[in-house]
Amino acid sequence: MTNPSFFINIGLPKTGTTWLYDLLNEHPEIKLPFDKEIRYFWAKEHLKSNQLTNYLLGNHWHFKEKRYLFLYNFLRSFSSRGIDIFRLKWYIRYFFAKKDNDWYLSLFPKNITTGDITPKYCELSRTSIKKVHQLLPDAKLILILRDPVEREWSRTKMNLLKKRNKSSIQEVDEKLVFRHFEDEEQLRSNDYTALINRWLSCFQRDQLLILYFDEIRQRPRTVYQKVCDFLGLSFLELPHVHKKSNEGLQQEIPKDYLERLVALNYPFIEKFHQHYPNEFNKQWLARYQSVYRSLKN
Repeated sequence: MTNPSFFINIGLPKTGTTWLYDLLNEHPEIKLPFDKEIRYFWAKEHLKSNQLTNYLLGNHWHFKEKRYLFLYNFLRSFSSRGIDIFRLKWYIRYFFAKKDNDWYLSLFPKNITTGDITPKYCELSRTSIKKVHQLLPDAKLILILRDPVEREWSRTKMNLLKKRNKSSIQEVDEKLVFRHFEDEEQLRSNDYTALINRWLSCFQRDQLLILYFDEIRQRPRTVYQKVCDFLGLSFLELPHVHKKSNEGLQQEIPKDYLERLVALNYPFIEKFHQHYPNEFNKQWLARYQSVYRSLKN
């Protein structure tokens, strides 16, 4: 078995990956790396340098997060029960070793199902996806999709409210909110048709499982069973299948922000329903059709 044997999520942030990560971590037939989001292929494409000096001194949010993660887990390796040597060695290799393919593969346990859960892989170009396929041609892919308007609003609340310790969107400059909506990488990622087609240009259709955030909310047990079947795992009843993870701030989207998000994303929904019709993107169309039509008139 070549590991990692699967990737979650080749899709986007704020689509339920933490929920799935937590469930899979409980399954005895699977073992995941200590860090949920390794981002190896994303960092190779999107960061100018991925060397140790950047991890030690870099100001990019990725490097800052990895520094914090290393320090936290370095200290966590020491406890009253002794030293967790395996965790300690893993994080030392994870942080300090040269970031190449051998390093990447060494992060995953051998001879057991394991995977890389990195939502930022939605931003990979076709060239980077080819490199993924060259390294792991038999990997299975899991893509979780969410109503792009709803997802963008959730992402906005996380980045502009939760991470800034603000309680209301009215506390944030309107221009900053609109710039956040218009982030080029995120808008490109909301083109689900193009996203799927990029990955299927290298991988076979039977290597891809498409899931929907709506179904996770409505039928989480069914979604979990689909994942187990797809990965060849025994289906086990787990107590936390209905548990919500990383639940966002509850705040209704103001009318002007809703209209801007619909204007930006409704064409993607139409395109996606045309090429990959299903009950969920049909609901998305119906949800925003009147708003979009009023904007066009």
